[in-house]
Amino acid sequence: MELTQPVDHPGDVHGNLALGQFYLRTGIIDRALAHAQAAQVRAAGNADVARLLGLIFLREKRYAEAITKFREAVEASPRGLSLHILLGRAYSLGGRRAEALEALTKASEQFPASPRPHSEIGMLLCQTEDYDKASVAFRKVLEIAPGNPQGMNNLAHVLLELGQDLAEAQELAGKASAAKPTAPVFRDTFAWTHYLQGNYERTVEVLTKNGMVTPQLPVSLYHLACAYEKLDRLQEAKNVLLRVQEAAPKHPHAKKVADLLQDVAARLGE
Repeated sequence: MELTQPVDHPGDVHGNLALGQFYLRTGIIDRALAHAQAAQVRAAGNADVARLLGLIFLREKRYAEAITKFREAVEASPRGLSLHILLGRAYSLGGRRAEALEALTKASEQFPASPRPHSEIGMLLCQTEDYDKASVAFRKVLEIAPGNPQGMNNLAHVLLELGQDLAEAQELAGKASAAKPTAPVFRDTFAWTHYLQGNYERTVEVLTKNGMVTPQLPVSLYHLACAYEKLDRLQEAKNVLLRVQEAAPKHPHAKKVADLLQDVAARLGE
């Protein structure tokens, strides 16, 4: 299905908003910005216009301007939960994590029935490796929304980082992966719980299907190579590691990939 361009109504706020959103989706940022600014001239203080401008600035990594616009949007529409979330993300991306945490905490208090602010808080805390507090946030997600797949996966990930409650982590990750079997991140977390228990065959089984690697995440491929190495399936480990290096040379695990590849090559006599 092809995108259909909205009809241009230069003097119409809604027309400019629609065009701005269209051009943002299609990546034509200069036109998106022009229409958003035209809408702003005619509707200053409008939450939808401020949100669109914030999204454009966020896309362009103009974080200070994005923060300003999302703050305007929140002031214009304080009951808009997604606006609070976007403000928190803009603060975080702009390196203002304390303000991001404050904004998201306020959102969690203002919207106590929603798990989203707690999920965002947990992910923010993971960025600073504050896993103890992150686990509290993700447990709150599951308190509000039991069985939430993302919440279960995120809590499992944090427990693995803390080296705690491996059995609970495996149960949570298994449920998350079963709920969304096509989600590669969930499958990777579940597979890694098996790896940490020394069940390398099961790790490979979770990460592969019909002999083909199903997850395309570099970290999942690295985890698969780790399992192959433990099983002495060295050529398969090497092939997967080379694939990771080619696909994601600057991945956070790049050093670990290079070190494991060196070890595997030495064991192959290369």
